[in-house]
Amino acid sequence: MQMKCVLICMYLCLMRALGQIVSVGLGSTVNSLYTSTREDALRTDLFGSYQKNSRPAPLVDIRCNIKLLSIKDLNTREQSMSSVVYFTFTWNDTRLDWRSKASYTDIEDIYSTESVLFIPPIVVENTVSNLGLLSERTLPIKIAQSGKITWSPGNIIDTSCDIDTTFIRLTSRRVASR
Repeated sequence: MQMKCVLICMYLCLMRALGQIVSVGLGSTVNSLYTSTREDALRTDLFGSYQKNSRPAPLVDIRCNIKLLSIKDLNTREQSMSSVVYFTFTWNDTRLDWRSKASYTDIEDIYSTESVLFIPPIVVENTVSNLGLLSERTLPIKIAQSGKITWSPGNIIDTSCDIDTTFIRLTSRRVASR
């Protein structure tokens, strides 16, 4: 009997990992399965009266991480740098919290785009080109069940920067020819 329980638990864990089972009741069968119809209904509930031009709260705490993928160019004479970066911004939008909606508790997250969601207006202040809002209209944005939004736009950014080469010693190596 104990071996049977272990096998059932292993099977359920495998099915959950494969995305086939969303919720499992203790000692019972599957409670519900994800369907696109249920996600469509959730989207209707969440976005029915949602106004993307309204802030989620009077004060929105936005967290930002930046990952530098590469430096394309570093120009010491012009004091500029071109780099490939991607940002990860996170904030909470309580209008999109569906934890209290019992019929959707097994849907952990959904994705949308900035055409539907509130996106904070973000500008890179020291850019030397492309002086506009940071934006990627087609990039999927993750919305967690708690209303936590995760937005990760990437870009090539040309920025001005102070480059101090005072303590950099340039050496040249001569290759001896044979």
